[in-house]
Amino acid sequence: MRQDFDGEGHPGRGGTVSTGSSPTLRRRRLGLALRALREAAGRTGDEAGTAVERSGSWISRIETGRVGLRVRDLRDLYDFYGMTDASRLAELETLARDSTSLMSST
Repeated sequence: MRQDFDGEGHPGRGGTVSTGSSPTLRRRRLGLALRALREAAGRTGDEAGTAVERSGSWISRIETGRVGLRVRDLRDLYDFYGMTDASRLAELETLARDSTSLMSST
């Protein structure tokens, strides 16, 4: 399944989020969407890291797809970025779950 998203990480025009790809690609796509949300909110990586009791470098690793994140951290970031679209959050949660639950099998 493919879902287009705009520069703010919402469904629409722009890049694509695919839920039918490898865990690494899912992490990268999730990271790109989260970076778009953070930038649209006018927040820095350090601010986002502090909001979820992590570091700015952790945010960078999430946004580049080098590491996965827990759904709880995703929800906290989503709230911090001021997002309220429950259906978009559900899509991102699916990507987060799929990208972390399969990491051990790759």
